[in-house]
Amino acid sequence: MSDRDGKARRKLKKYIRQGNRKGVKKLINEGVVSVNTIIDRKKGWGVLHLASSLGQWSIVTHLIINGSDLSLLDSNSSLSVHVLLHKACSWVKYDFTRHSVNNMLESVLSLLQKIDSDCFKLTDNQGIAVIDLVEYLVDMLSSRLEKHKYPLFEELVEFASNIAVVEDETWDDKLQDYYFDDVQEPFADYCDAEYHAGESFSEFADRISSELRERKRKQQETHHANTKKAKGTKQIFTPPLMLKAELPKTDILKLQKEAYEEKYQLFLDKEHVSMCFDDIPWPGGSHATSAEQAKVCLYHSDPELSKSTTREQQRRWHPDKFIQLYGQCLNEKDKELILEHVKQLSQSINDFEKV
Repeated sequence: MSDRDGKARRKLKKYIRQGNRKGVKKLINEGVVSVNTIIDRKKGWGVLHLASSLGQWSIVTHLIINGSDLSLLDSNSSLSVHVLLHKACSWVKYDFTRHSVNNMLESVLSLLQKIDSDCFKLTDNQGIAVIDLVEYLVDMLSSRLEKHKYPLFEELVEFASNIAVVEDETWDDKLQDYYFDDVQEPFADYCDAEYHAGESFSEFADRISSELRERKRKQQETHHANTKKAKGTKQIFTPPLMLKAELPKTDILKLQKEAYEEKYQLFLDKEHVSMCFDDIPWPGGSHATSAEQAKVCLYHSDPELSKSTTREQQRRWHPDKFIQLYGQCLNEKDKELILEHVKQLSQSINDFEKV
């Protein structure tokens, strides 16, 4: 690889991290780099993999339209569609904002409509198929959006129903294994449920699973309403629902830490004028409590580096240091809330050090 190619790749990577769609478009259109450039050799990621992993929705859509290779597998045997759908699910759980929903849906639909139908059964290194991720994303969005207000979401729901695949396992196994962890209710409660007149077993299974999801949705709405009432307008973190098998807690923390560090680097690269509460790269997401956020930012897989990690996070979230760097950039409406939360996070980090 020549120095020129290396510089072009680094520049492209920087533009993608910054969400600079015009910069990415210019590099590709001028032929400086290819739309299928391998941008991260260690991970085996192409341009589309990286943009998908960072949730740069408009760049993803541009790459797809301009002929990005959708069959490219990374070093974990994951397609870009796996990476994009994982990021979309993570975004809905941790960083959901209504004004970005249509951009996310456009990029997801653009990719789903381009890939070969056989790809929907392909699994990633976690054993999760594309169809499972699509259904999971639809379920998560259903509790937040009304279909008739978001035509692209309605289109995604219809698309998901058209590609639904009945796997070799029986429907009762599918209900028990696929839905049990998400709804956290005893499957036995439904073993004696009665069939409706003329209803097939598959129809029965669809109806029961729909009832389970609806019940869970209502429970979540009640929980959020009660939490809001008790805590004012401040939102409380809800532990993420797991896909198929639940991940160990250390794996969850590892994923959250990686996402946090990526967001923090993007935050450093941006010019800030008026920062709101949700613009701060809170570890674990803006909905997490300060104690949960401290766990995420202090996580490190190497125990020998834990002390240096703690010192780094203490400096990063020290209230005086934060005010010195960003005090002039804070939105007046959110300023008090931001500074109070920084103070709580700093205290939580110090408390963890004492344990």
